Amino acid sequence: MKILKHSEDWILLAKGNANYVYQYNGSDSSLSDKVLRLRMKNQTITTEQVYKFMTETMCHMLPEVVSVELVQVEFMKEGALNEGFGLLMPNILKNMENVKKGNYFAAYSTELDDMSVLEIKPKWLIETSYGCRNCIHHRHKHGVEPLFCSRDLTDRRKIHDVSLKLAHHSTNVQIALEEYLLSENNVFHRIMKLQDPEFTMNGIYSLRDVTEDHCLQMTLRDVTVFLRFDGSSFIEAVVTDVDPKSPLKWDKWVKTEHQLTKQSLG
Repeated sequence: MKILKHSEDWILLAKGNANYVYQYNGSDSSLSDKVLRLRMKNQTITTEQVYKFMTETMCHMLPEVVSVELVQVEFMKEGALNEGFGLLMPNILKNMENVKKGNYFAAYSTELDDMSVLEIKPKWLIETSYGCRNCIHHRHKHGVEPLFCSRDLTDRRKIHDVSLKLAHHSTNVQIALEEYLLSENNVFHRIMKLQDPEFTMNGIYSLRDVTEDHCLQMTLRDVTVFLRFDGSSFIEAVVTDVDPKSPLKWDKWVKTEHQLTKQSLG
């Protein structure tokens, strides 16, 4: 197992709800295109548990799941869980200065090598009993309509319009994106097929009501997809944010669904 010893080699790149992500800034060329992900102190699921779930469960369900390496970390970072382990993974967005945020995605591009990356959170790709969960949640959280409905990513009638909205920075990427989305084996179709259409929060009244499948289905509804393009050519899809969900979040899940159901009824 690789051992990381020098705290000063890692600078903060991003912060999520559960993890810190650090970019390498040292002299080891084998780490130049890597990021280090450390769990936050308030997390109940450890890095080792995340690694096992990603490599033994998620990567078999979705081959596009980002490659990860479990490493030993001999230093501490402020706010990070001091558990002695971290995850090394490829640095997908190498130049954060070129990232432009949108409602569901960040578009990244650089003139240097004509590379573009689209970041998309597909969320719930199957309609719920109260309508499109993504659109209702976006209105509930932001008070406005979303740029597009992510369920349109799997609707052949709407893929052209979605491609124009997502890749407005490049005509070449628009064409390549539309071609990829029209392919039946694209990653969004497969994520949709993994999302159980019968999944519901009904019947969850306490922690003991939460099953492993509930947690897996919530993971599948919170992944992030990165699509990489070189000019007008699609290169690859990479899926991240595939951590196991803690059943301790059951009350938040149930509360959110009750709020969205109420809002959908007006």
